[in-house]
Amino acid sequence: MVNKYKTILFFGPPGSGKSTQAKLLNKKKFFYISTGELLRKLENNINFKNSGLGKKIAKIMSSGGLIPDDTMLKLLQKILEEDIRKSVFDPTKQILILDGIPRDVSQAKKINGILNVVKIIDIYISDDSILIKRLVGRAKKDGRQDDKNIETTRRRLNIYKKETAEVLAYYPGKIISKINGINTINEINRQIINELKKYENSQQQKTGSGII
Repeated sequence: MVNKYKTILFFGPPGSGKSTQAKLLNKKKFFYISTGELLRKLENNINFKNSGLGKKIAKIMSSGGLIPDDTMLKLLQKILEEDIRKSVFDPTKQILILDGIPRDVSQAKKINGILNVVKIIDIYISDDSILIKRLVGRAKKDGRQDDKNIETTRRRLNIYKKETAEVLAYYPGKIISKINGINTINEINRQIINELKKYENSQQQKTGSGII
């Protein structure tokens, strides 16, 4: 068990493609998990689902509430420990990539206890109409109910902008790399890898070892 997980945070509004980009990275060197995947892992783990923490989270979700920071932190810790036990995640060889966490400054402060955030990839798209078009297309393709209502989508985007601006301001600017999300998937991937290589080069200069 490491003291803190070396972590890269992926930020981006709904429809920016951040999950797609995170999944494209080398799985031998990076371990990706999103808020949604955390909850799916909970659903698929019967023992954890029936635990006190699992039941607490299920109750919150069934009522449509947001999972409190302390509870989300416990869930993240439990899932990561389980993935390490199953040899799915090796924190001595892989950097953790998180998508959807932290959602606000309060959560960012609390996850400092278990995460060492070394890099932030912020995939931005300034034109909301592009995001809305993508989300509507995703709703038709994947049957995503949460993407069908345009007004609801606009509210989600506005909330994201407000919360993300505050979270990004919390972290040192030198670890944040901004990537234009209107480029092609391959071009965005190339830019992200270049940014991660810059981080690797800085680490090699300090420690003589890299990760990319």
